[in-house]
Amino acid sequence: MQHEWREGNRVILLPEASRFLPAMFEAVSQAQHYVLVELYLMESGELANQVIDALAAATRRGVKTYLLLDAMAPWGWSEATVNVCRQRAWPCSCSTDWLPLAGTQS
Repeated sequence: MQHEWREGNRVILLPEASRFLPAMFEAVSQAQHYVLVELYLMESGELANQVIDALAAATRRGVKTYLLLDAMAPWGWSEATVNVCRQRAWPCSCSTDWLPLAGTQS
């Protein structure tokens, strides 16, 4: 399957968390239309709360936000983490097919 490359898109490989996380948070804070984030092995804790906060802030700015987690990650999320989503007014939903946590503003 081939996809056409569209002008204005770019890919930057950032394999180390020390480079990836600041770049991700900066990109989310600058997003104007939508944010698609895919992570794996994400557990409850400070980092999960920071990701939720960043996506919730983007959603409040009118940006459509989506977070896709692998099948293992939601099992590592405590009820407290799901409650953080709700407290930040970032709607979470779970699909039994893909197990994503996704939020979007209509």
